[in-house]
Amino acid sequence: MAKMKFLFLQFKDYRFLTVATLLGLMLSIVPVFLAGVFPAIRDNNNQLLSLWRSPLFAHTVKVSHDVAVTFHIEPNHNPRVGIPALTWFLLTRQGGITIPYRQCNCNVEVYSLPRTTSAQPILRPRLYGLNVEGYGGVPAARIIFPRVGRYDIVISGSARPPSTFQNFSISYPVLVTGRG
Repeated sequence: MAKMKFLFLQFKDYRFLTVATLLGLMLSIVPVFLAGVFPAIRDNNNQLLSLWRSPLFAHTVKVSHDVAVTFHIEPNHNPRVGIPALTWFLLTRQGGITIPYRQCNCNVEVYSLPRTTSAQPILRPRLYGLNVEGYGGVPAARIIFPRVGRYDIVISGSARPPSTFQNFSISYPVLVTGRG
């Protein structure tokens, strides 16, 4: 009887692993399938647009110490050369408590990629508080990228009273592909 229970537990575990494996395969295959199904479209400047990429990567979240930062850049994470790209960073502490711009000594720096350890930022855009997606005072900046290429946007900050959180620094890679 004990052997029978052991076999049943193995079967249940095996069935769970099979479902988990199938789910993992679906999550890895479906994006590739959908990217092949949706046709490539070009905009007015003959720039290739992707229906698959735009709506799904609207926000990127990263964590540094006890601060989570949600990053977004307009339009749809596809900034263009010479056009101001609205860039904002929703800061939250553990528990989902938002950190408004006025409670953070925040700085944003933009680096060209690839970058060396001694590289200097090519831009230091001025931050301001922005009301976006139902949140007030979100740190934001308008960034004008000088040329097509890869960039690193780095936001760092420390707490301003009455807020308390650890110093943080997070970088986001950005690809600038088109001209304005």
